[in-house]
Amino acid sequence: MTTLNTPMSFRQNRTVGLLGSSLVAAAILAGCSSPAPQAAPTPEATAATATPQSSAAPAPTPTSAAAPTSESEAVVAAEATLAQFVQIMNAVIAEKGVSPERINAVAVPPANTSVITTAQAIADQGYVVTGGITSTVEDSYSGGLEADGTTVPFGSVMVTTCYDSSTRTVTLPSGEAAPQPPNPRGLSTITVVYSPAAGAWFVRSLDDTGEAC
Repeated sequence: MTTLNTPMSFRQNRTVGLLGSSLVAAAILAGCSSPAPQAAPTPEATAATATPQSSAAPAPTPTSAAAPTSESEAVVAAEATLAQFVQIMNAVIAEKGVSPERINAVAVPPANTSVITTAQAIADQGYVVTGGITSTVEDSYSGGLEADGTTVPFGSVMVTTCYDSSTRTVTLPSGEAAPQPPNPRGLSTITVVYSPAAGAWFVRSLDDTGEAC
C-alpha cells in the first residue's frame, strides 16, 4: 500500500475549512468537521460510507496525470482538482448524501470523509441545502511529497482560497430558514496531493484559517 505523507510544513491543525460553520449554520454541522490529518491511504483503499443509492450519474473517475516536473505544473493540476472537489461537494450536500462516493474521485481522507459525514448528517436531520459555495484561489505553492519513503518533487500543493457561502441557504425541517453565518466569506487552506499509485491528484485536508477575506 502506498502511504502519502505530506511534509510537516503542510500539515493542518484545524480542519473545518470549506465544510465549516461559516458555510452552513453551526447547529447543522456541529461535530461534523474532519479529524486531524493522518497518513492518507491510497485512493483505491478508501471505503465509502453506506448511504442512500439512486440513479444519479456515476461517480467520476480521477483524471490521470503524470507526476509533476515543476511547481507551475503542480499548481495548475492541484487547482483544477480543487475546483472539481468544490463542484462535487456542493452536489453531494445539496442531494442529501446520495452517491457520496463521487467525492472519492478527487479526495482522500480526511477531506472525503468530511464531505460524506456532513452530507449524511444534513440528510438525517432533515435539512434542505440550496445553493453552494464558491472558492477563489488566493495563493498556491508546492513542496515535496513522501510516498513509500520516496520523495515526489512538487507532489504536494498548498492552496489558499477565499470561500463564499453567501448564496447558500439552509431550510429547517419546520420550513423556516436557518440563520446565516455572520461572515459567509473566509480564508481556507487546502492540501492537494499527487498519488503515484493512482497517477492522479486528490484533495487531502481542509483548514479554516479563521480569517475573513
